[in-house]
This record gives sequence, C-alpha cells and structure tokens, in this order.
Amino acid sequence: MTGSTRAALTVLLSTFDGERHLGEQLDSLRAQSFDDWTLLCRDDGSTDGTRALLAAHAAADDRVRIVDDDRGRLGPAGSFLALLARVETDTFAFCDQDDIWEPHKLAWSLDELAAARSPIAAVYTDAFVADAAGTVVGASALHDRGVRRTPEFGELLMINAAIGATMVGTRALADAVVALDHDTTMHDWWTALVAGYAGELRLLRAPTMSWRRHPATATGGAGATGSIGRTRRNDYVEWSIAAATILSESDLPPANDEVSRAVDALRDLGASGFTLRNSLTADRRGARAWPLRRRLAAHWAVARHR
Repeated sequence: MTGSTRAALTVLLSTFDGERHLGEQLDSLRAQSFDDWTLLCRDDGSTDGTRALLAAHAAADDRVRIVDDDRGRLGPAGSFLALLARVETDTFAFCDQDDIWEPHKLAWSLDELAAARSPIAAVYTDAFVADAAGTVVGASALHDRGVRRTPEFGELLMINAAIGATMVGTRALADAVVALDHDTTMHDWWTALVAGYAGELRLLRAPTMSWRRHPATATGGAGATGSIGRTRRNDYVEWSIAAATILSESDLPPANDEVSRAVDALRDLGASGFTLRNSLTADRRGARAWPLRRRLAAHWAVARHR
C-alpha cells in the first residue's frame, strides 16, 4: 500500500555520531511500502560524518528535511521532544539512527493505529534483535524484555515495555506530550505513558524492524535491557512516581478507572515516602513492576536505599 490510502506521517529522527549505521536505516525508510512520509532529522552534535550523510539524503529526496534549531546538544530525550513539537501531520513515528525497518513497518502500524477509539493513541510493536552488523540474533525483543502479554497500565508505569523506535502515534498524542512540558530522560516511555493514561496504547506483536544492540546505542550495552543494568532500580521507581504525579495533576482525563488507580498508587507512594511497606502497598493497589523479577528488584531498591 502507498500513502494515497492513509494520512501523511512525520518520521522523527535524532542523530548523534551515527554515520556507521545511519545509511542502512535511511535506506530501509525509503523502502517503506507506505511512502507518504516526511523525515525530520535533528542532529544532536555529531562529530563524525553524520551531518554530511543526512545532507546527501536530503539532497536526493525532498521528503528528508534537516532541522537546525541552534539549540545545541539536548540529549536523546530532549532532541526527540524538540522534534515532536514540530509534528504537523496526522501521525508520527519515532526512528532511531541504527535500526533496520521491515518494508511494511509503517503500513502495519498505521493500520493498527486506525483501530484506536481515542484521538490520543499510539502503537508499538515487537522487533527482531540484531547485533552490531545487523545480523538477526533474536526473534523477539519483547520476549527478551520479559513481555509475555500485553501489560496493564500499572505495569507500564514501572517498566518501559514499549520499544520506542517501533512507536507510531497520533498528532493529538504529540500535542499532549508537548503541552505537558515534562523534562523527561526517556521520551519513548513518557510518550507511551501519556497515550496509555489519556487514550490508547496498542501492542502489535509482529516484528516491524531489526533493533540493533551494540555498545554505542543511546540505551547502552549490547543486551536487550540496555542502561537499565547500569541504573539503580530505585532511580526508575523515582522516575515512575514523578511521571504518575505529573499525569495525575495534568488536565488530561484518565482513560479509565484502572489507569486512575495505578497513577494514584504511585503518586501516593511518593507523597508518603520510600519505605518497603509503602512500596508493597502501592504494588497491591496497581503500581506493579513487571515481570516479577523487576517488581521484586524495585522493592529491594526502595528497601535498601531509602
């Protein structure tokens, strides 16, 4: 299918010293069966040949546009959020610089997104796991993350189950994320939470790309968990509580009672203090880390460090 049957889409790409793998990613974007897209590229301070490569692709394809906002280095989250504020089409897609998209990635995700009942909505998918050379070494990135079923919202609050580079969302979601103006360190997790809180976050189990894992990735490490292994577990608990508090205090209405309960449980945990008892209480009320090993790790972090 082509763009003539679906609304136009903006692909958001933030780059940083990505020359080695960027060409493959851009080639896979240009090979999409859905072709009614615009690529907004923002380089976040590269010192290699990334900028020149982007310029060459922009010269060859007028759908490729380079954003030069003179804002300097913002980091991955800040750079992607700056791009999100520029979305003017009905839909958008996050794009990492070193992955390889399957030809029907955008088409499949847009079809799934069209089934959403809320204007604030996003779709995330599974992905193949690839090594630095782009060779597939794992059939399911979600399986490697421990995602065996569609997570409930309370679970999403405690673990980033959605692979950001697979995510496609609506303009209304982009506007909501930008309006909240949250200085997050994880743009994809935050975007998924806003979608799940105020609208719909849908999971498409089909792999739509090869998710390349190598030491230079923004999430760090070659393993599927990335920087999670280098970060204290209670740092994630703190981030989750901050996200829940912002959502509960926003003007966005919660999508349902389950969402509201999960947010309130984490917000109240932050207000009452980081103790093991409060952590277990929040767990019972719906703020559950998932899978079980990460739930227990979060409780242990709270008990040990607070």
